[in-house]
Amino acid sequence: MANTKPGKNKLEDKVAIVTGGASGIGETTALSFVENGARAVVIADIQDEKGQKLAESIGKDRSTFIHCDVTDENQVQSLVESTLQLYGKLDIMFCNAGICSLGKQTVLDFDPDLYEKLFAVNVRGAALTLKYAARAMVEGGVKGSIICTASIAANFGGDIYTDYSMSKCAVLGLVKSASVQLGPHGIRANSISPGAVATPMMSNAWGMSLEQVEKAFESTSALKGVLKVKHVANAVLFLACEDSEFINGHNLIVAIITGGASGIGEATARLFAEQGGALMVVIADIQDELGQQVATSIGANKCSYRHCDVTEEEQVKSVVEWTVQNFGQLDIMFSNAGVVSTSTQTILDLDLSAFDRLYAVNARGAAACVKHAALAMVEGRVRGSIVCAASVVATMAGSKWTDYVMSKHAVLGLVKSASRQLGVHGIRVNCVSPYGVATPLALAAYGRRVEEMEDMYAANMSLEGVVLKARHVADAVLFLASSDSDLVTGHDLVVDGGFRIKGKTKMSTNNKKLAGKVAIITGGASGIGEATARLFAEQGGALMVVIADIQDELGQQVATSIGASKCSYRHCDVTDEEQVKSLVDWTVQNFGQLDIMFSNAGIFSSSEQTVLNLDLTACDRLFAVNVRGMATCVKHAALAMVEGRVRGSIVCTASVAASTASTRRTDYYMSKHSVLGLVKSASRQLGAHGIRVNCVSPYVVATPMALAVSGKSMEEVENIYAANMSLEGVALKAR
Repeated sequence: MANTKPGKNKLEDKVAIVTGGASGIGETTALSFVENGARAVVIADIQDEKGQKLAESIGKDRSTFIHCDVTDENQVQSLVESTLQLYGKLDIMFCNAGICSLGKQTVLDFDPDLYEKLFAVNVRGAALTLKYAARAMVEGGVKGSIICTASIAANFGGDIYTDYSMSKCAVLGLVKSASVQLGPHGIRANSISPGAVATPMMSNAWGMSLEQVEKAFESTSALKGVLKVKHVANAVLFLACEDSEFINGHNLIVAIITGGASGIGEATARLFAEQGGALMVVIADIQDELGQQVATSIGANKCSYRHCDVTEEEQVKSVVEWTVQNFGQLDIMFSNAGVVSTSTQTILDLDLSAFDRLYAVNARGAAACVKHAALAMVEGRVRGSIVCAASVVATMAGSKWTDYVMSKHAVLGLVKSASRQLGVHGIRVNCVSPYGVATPLALAAYGRRVEEMEDMYAANMSLEGVVLKARHVADAVLFLASSDSDLVTGHDLVVDGGFRIKGKTKMSTNNKKLAGKVAIITGGASGIGEATARLFAEQGGALMVVIADIQDELGQQVATSIGASKCSYRHCDVTDEEQVKSLVDWTVQNFGQLDIMFSNAGIFSSSEQTVLNLDLTACDRLFAVNVRGMATCVKHAALAMVEGRVRGSIVCTASVAASTASTRRTDYYMSKHSVLGLVKSASRQLGAHGIRVNCVSPYVVATPMALAVSGKSMEEVENIYAANMSLEGVALKAR
């Protein structure tokens, strides 16, 4: 019987399902859930013997094993229904089942069959699991939490394992869309993106022992130490908890919090002190009376106050030295002091004097805090944690408050650089980026009451029925400061209730002239493809443009109108690899080379499906064109360029959907995220051959395909989407 005594009962009375729960990350997370008070954990896997043993070790009263192959929709549906029958509800779904690449394929040897096997588990399986969990939560009125296992591979490309990177990008798209769609039901959807972890699956895939795998991974990390499954399980637990207060058994020794006299700083100071593991919290601020009051209310045995103006480096240095002298060391620095813009200035009326004052606090002050905290940690050989307060605007643009937006971007740059530089010392540097919180600073700046501010902010969040409080941000800081985030560094933890993904994404376009090139354009018979074919031909330098499409009549008409000396048409269904290969071979045979591949063929969702009514058959059809077809085009174009020693260019059509979320068309958003993963991987793999791989991500264009889907006229479509763009008086055209 496993030790199931709960720590702080973070998951008290919760019922959870963990797919892929028989080993590795899933097994450790299942045990963590039980240890933290979960009433029941259902382990779902195809490893029956391991799953049964794990469930038995936990105890029949707390755990059940159910065989489930996530590629089979009926089995996933049955898994959720069985859980409801056994335990009456479902609070947490950890979609963790996944597999590694079945081969070390690059885009040059992309194997569609292996791709389909991997996608069936990693993408289709995740979508199915999320779908039925969400349905159960909605029907049961449960404000639950759904967590999917993505990967750091979702954020950058790889030299090999192209299909795996694509699959994890698709998971990211699924989660972003699900978070928007399920927010109104109070259901949270998030993903974790672990780095390389020595799991049994990795050990088997590499043919190495767990120790050998860990040693191999450790050599690639900037941060000393090695990522273990327990670290990933800690992150899952954090996301699974309703209140995010999952921390258990901290080692929070000595912490400094600048700007700690009120707002987020005060909330964090109180939360740190509550954990019981902190020897001392030092509040540093210029609000002396408030700071003293907070320190006194917390207790002299847990908290102390020091005056500190972060614009004065000597004062920052002094507070750090005082802390070390009095308490022996410094483990945590929360650089939280900051100010807001004094006016709603734009770039056109930027007041540089006000700009300088704001930067002195928000950027220069943060840098001083990071610098002196890091010096103390290095000298004291402390594997510490530095957390900076950034903002959601650190990754967005603003129509006003230009100086503030710039300052928070600067904080993000500081954190990324510091995390890389300090990792060799075992020091982690992260930032937390909250959306608007009704702090005293914000209330004074806006001249509003707390209720007014909270209502204004809540209206812009996708997660309904909640109000972002200083305590929620403090929870995130606590996670980043504690040992539960041991392997998290250089990370921007956004706490915004879905504000960013609910917002609008702005887009700009670009083109480039050609000189004596041969180009293939898939999906070239209409819309963006046709406009690109005509533009290429107009440059005068293109030797030949080959239009490839399944719309034969339209394609022939376009090619004829451009002229036989400049353009040719070939039928090509990109879902058929042989047709793509034949297209590329024909082009090279007839025109001697291939310089440009514009992989543009794509389709929209056939319905406005959400994760709750996701049609996997329709999803498969869409992925066959948008993802598999795209990969096939990149593969065979690259093979031709490598063989012909052509330093070519491959361009894929993604979409703004590749970096945003939606309340509908979930399959489309997933597919475009996957294209982004393909491009990132291919660009890395083909760079050695001088081949460039990029994607263009347009906002909606009134193409024939878009008109057919919307059932509206061109003018209507353009007016609808123009209203959502920041650049006024223009309409986005295919040209």
